[in-house]
Amino acid sequence: MRDSRNNMDHEADDFRNLIDELQTWKAPAIDPQSTTDLIARLRQELPARRTLGSHIHESWPLLLMRTQMRVVRQELWLASIWVMALGLLVTLALYQPASTSLTPLAIIAPLVAALGVALLYDSDVEQMLEIEETTLASTRMLLLVRLLLAFSFNLILGLIASVSLTLFRAELLLWPLIVSWLAPMCFLSALAFLVSVVVRNSFAGIGISLLLWGFYILFLTMPTQSTLGEWFLQAQVSLQPGLIVIAVVCVAVALLWVGQQERDLNVEGS
Repeated sequence: MRDSRNNMDHEADDFRNLIDELQTWKAPAIDPQSTTDLIARLRQELPARRTLGSHIHESWPLLLMRTQMRVVRQELWLASIWVMALGLLVTLALYQPASTSLTPLAIIAPLVAALGVALLYDSDVEQMLEIEETTLASTRMLLLVRLLLAFSFNLILGLIASVSLTLFRAELLLWPLIVSWLAPMCFLSALAFLVSVVVRNSFAGIGISLLLWGFYILFLTMPTQSTLGEWFLQAQVSLQPGLIVIAVVCVAVALLWVGQQERDLNVEGS
């Protein structure tokens, strides 16, 4: 008891001494130079002012796109480049002015895009999406971003190849060349995406795309004396807007399907 009482007395004495020092303490005189130095040191600790470029670079959509670029298989990018380059070289070597709509580039570009998009959704990717459900982005958003990345990449490759062709082949016009593969690329990619998502099998999407594209090429190569072949050659230009509309519908249906599957899993989990 005596030891504890002595300790309390010492603590009380120390506290009284501290109070006496605070009461007698005088604030130092304000030195303008010291104030300036203090402000300079504090400014160094402040976060750097964000510019418009940094706001854009760190925006959520771009951050999401950069993360999904790492998820998409690198083999898809390389395969698209090689096959599109092959289509460019074959078109330069075998182009015949009589059939602009059937240039090897116009045949290869939609097919390459469809194959790449179909491989965005398979069993491995589905398991990865289940892990990514813990993030703020929904499964639909992740798939849509990957679809945009894959399609945009092939679209850019097709545009580069088309511009290169018009530079080496003066008889080729840029816009008709782009029109010959743009709408089919949109349609085949969207259809492959829809089938692979609904069936949960990328090879099903690839098979359907190959089958339809084979029929398309078959109709285009029919002799013009054939009534069906002549009609198809005349109607292919007017069918372009319809293919794009169907492509948009296919993507929307695929995303709605994924959203419904995600809600069903959440209900079962709860």
